[in-house]
Amino acid sequence: MRHRIGRHLLALVLGLAACDGLGDGGPNGEGDVDADTDTDPEACCVHSGLRNVGGTWEWAFTRDHEEATGESGSWDSSLERDGETFLLSEDGHKFNDWTFMETWWHTVYEYTCDPLGVWLLHAETEYTYESATVEGEGWSQTLYDSPALAMPRHIDVATTWTQEATGIIESETSEAEFTYITDFAVVSGGSTTVPGGTFDTLKVEWVKEDETGAYRAAPGVGTVWTGDAEILAWTHAR
Repeated sequence: MRHRIGRHLLALVLGLAACDGLGDGGPNGEGDVDADTDTDPEACCVHSGLRNVGGTWEWAFTRDHEEATGESGSWDSSLERDGETFLLSEDGHKFNDWTFMETWWHTVYEYTCDPLGVWLLHAETEYTYESATVEGEGWSQTLYDSPALAMPRHIDVATTWTQEATGIIESETSEAEFTYITDFAVVSGGSTTVPGGTFDTLKVEWVKEDETGAYRAAPGVGTVWTGDAEILAWTHAR
């Protein structure tokens, strides 16, 4: 049973709200980005979205993803802070038209921030699934030997960084060690339109062994598009 935790091992989806109301906030993704937070040693990168504690947002798979995999679905996320730790919670549902498998999941990603950037600490998922012939439930967690760099404190066009990660992925049936190195590069800026709005974004491309991908992040909002998923709507905490 393959579940969604693998989609976030690179810490790509940090999409959070920036402005009051649902789906508004202007074309530049500007909003609750307080200037004084840039001098706070615990402040997170403005492109990560983790400054908006209490905000919520709604995601869905893109049409391209649905056509390529037969998998459709949506999920809601919210952010809370516990001391120096940020907890990003996700609840979702998906259905595969090819296998007729239906899945529900709850995932929590744990981050921290320091003057160097945003660090991924831990991720865990609980899920249930069913089809006409099978049903069940399970869990999985990713334990990192040391924090994995998700995003530097400040990024702009031409910024690059490397994420080195080692640890263990545990589930109800198995335990496996992992080691990977992922290279990130901010390759361009520009406007990005998704169902949740139009944003001034930075495009980040990543390479991990024989895998490649990209995402777009807006200041004060976080990631708004990953190729496989896009923001449908979002709210600001205040």
